[in-house]
Amino acid sequence: MMTRRFVFPVLLAAVLSAMAGCGQDPGPAATGADFPAIDVAAPRTGLAALEGEWQLVGGSTADGPVDVLDHYPVTLTVTDGEATGKAACNLYGGPFHAVGDGISFPSPEWTEMGCEQPVMNLEKTYLAALSAVGRARHDGDALVLTGTDVELRFEPVPELADAPLVGTDWVLDTVVTGGTGSSASESASSTRGDPAVTLSFAGDGTLTGSTGCRWFTGTWREEAGRVEVADLELAELEPEEPRCDHDATRRQDDRVWSILDGGVEVEIDGDRLRLSGADGGLVYRTEH
Repeated sequence: MMTRRFVFPVLLAAVLSAMAGCGQDPGPAATGADFPAIDVAAPRTGLAALEGEWQLVGGSTADGPVDVLDHYPVTLTVTDGEATGKAACNLYGGPFHAVGDGISFPSPEWTEMGCEQPVMNLEKTYLAALSAVGRARHDGDALVLTGTDVELRFEPVPELADAPLVGTDWVLDTVVTGGTGSSASESASSTRGDPAVTLSFAGDGTLTGSTGCRWFTGTWREEAGRVEVADLELAELEPEEPRCDHDATRRQDDRVWSILDGGVEVEIDGDRLRLSGADGGLVYRTEH
């Protein structure tokens, strides 16, 4: 994937290392938990070919079909012995074990944000199914993971051209708190907001957006490898829209405001925009 970096490389490891602090451990995998770990970064033969980015397109469990939802992708990325991704609402990750055609995800952990009930139902079903898989096979370009009464079908995530910073409607996907390095104090969470938490940079040097609790406007300019944000002005949402009443939304509002209020470093990778401030970061995606 081609990456156009305005400034800095935001480390995905910062997000993943935080999961141990804010996630859960569901216990041993239902199948395949005793498989020894192998280096899935070896030459791309056999299960080493699982390495890459995949998106769930469907599946089934003993309780019925696993139906994906628009705008809430379920993804799986396998690299360097780790499996990570987004489970519709929350981020997840953990070690990936494989030998022969057998696989297991023995200790997945995930962040703990809430979404609408259909999204949470999909997430619960997917994570339970992922913990129960024990075999992998390829069906054309598709990756199929199976276990007892479980099948998950993925397709490769296509490489995307880098979206332009200016003129793109960005939607907040993840908030990273703590430093931008790999300190233990970092944590990651999915985001709250209805409507979506947005950010737009205009070519005339103005910007608009929302925190999930309030709308804002401001100005921006790129200088010395940084995007400097200034003149931020906030406006409360309408009184009949009580999104500011939720503790998590207020915390998100504080984080978005504190990170944007000043200079941020920027990286664009495909349809993802990553902003980094002194004490955390914001990860946006293009609006679909």
